[in-house]
Amino acid sequence: MVMDQQVCVRPDGLTTDGWYHGMAEDGLILDGFQETQSQQGAPYARVIYRFNGFKMKFSYVAPLSVFGVSILGAWAVAGGIPAFMGLSMLNLSVLKFVNIAGFIKAFCIYSLLAKRAKTYALLYPFAELLLGIFLLAQIKFAWAAAVSLLMGIEGVASIVNTSFLKKEKVACACTGSTDQPPPLGVLSLVEQLMLIWMAAHLLPA
Repeated sequence: MVMDQQVCVRPDGLTTDGWYHGMAEDGLILDGFQETQSQQGAPYARVIYRFNGFKMKFSYVAPLSVFGVSILGAWAVAGGIPAFMGLSMLNLSVLKFVNIAGFIKAFCIYSLLAKRAKTYALLYPFAELLLGIFLLAQIKFAWAAAVSLLMGIEGVASIVNTSFLKKEKVACACTGSTDQPPPLGVLSLVEQLMLIWMAAHLLPA
């Protein structure tokens, strides 16, 4: 079912190109354009959305599957924690590549840096893929460690700001754009802490 409806949203739910993709208060998935008008001298926002027609349901299936498969892969090659981390990054990046446009929209809702520079959201899966390969291949560069550290710190700051300080219920983009994404929260921090941890292992000896 597709329908148009006028609703109000928070300004921080808008991406830099004016399009909004996210979840309304009643849980409906939205995708629409925000237009500012004036009524009786006072500005107000009129937002027209296409409703997908089904409820957003949070699920931990995707991230737990990624981590479970990565654990098995690391055990199979006897690679230990570095192999687990590298495989996790590869698997998470693949999920983002499946629908990179959807990932960018979802990521821009809460990422402090992506809200201001959408290019960061576009490059994120590629950086994640590259860092995972470096870790698995034991290739160490100072610049790679710096990238991993900065990505992790930005991610932690964005999640803490959105989920814990503002207490907003937002879908996490860590597993890409799916119909049943995990909620932004503690599990989302795990991926960011992994990036920070990886930075130490990517530093040259």
